[in-house]
Amino acid sequence: YTGMVLAVSAEVQCSLEADLLSEAANEAGCTRQGLNFELCERELLRDGAALAEALRARGWGVTLRGDPDCPLPFGAKARALYSELVLDAPDTPDPFLALQDGDRSPLGRRLLAAKAAGLVISAENVRTAAQARMLAMAGFDRGGGPFAEAGLR
Repeated sequence: YTGMVLAVSAEVQCSLEADLLSEAANEAGCTRQGLNFELCERELLRDGAALAEALRARGWGVTLRGDPDCPLPFGAKARALYSELVLDAPDTPDPFLALQDGDRSPLGRRLLAAKAAGLVISAENVRTAAQARMLAMAGFDRGGGPFAEAGLR
């Protein structure tokens, strides 16, 4: 079972309050187990994690929309706040990205840290079945796009 994810626009993320989002989700009939709010990493770095913390305190799941230019560290706080990391799918991922002795690129280190923090890692825009299989080998758990289900399950 995969719940629904509501992407919060980066432009309005800093102006939203957890009470407002929580009330709107409840009014729409969403359950806390069935809905995650996707927050942008760059905005969290700029504005702080207050919105993420407040949503988690109200029982909602929080998905982190990764930004390759400003990665957050995945320490104990990240494990408590975020349940998933969403990244753009690399066109030609190295199948050794998520192996301890594998790729040492920023993306490889990011995947290892997210795995160690217990986050689900999702790739956006999976374009081919071959790419889906390679992403699964590289450590991605889920994907989006027309070929997402081809190899990530």
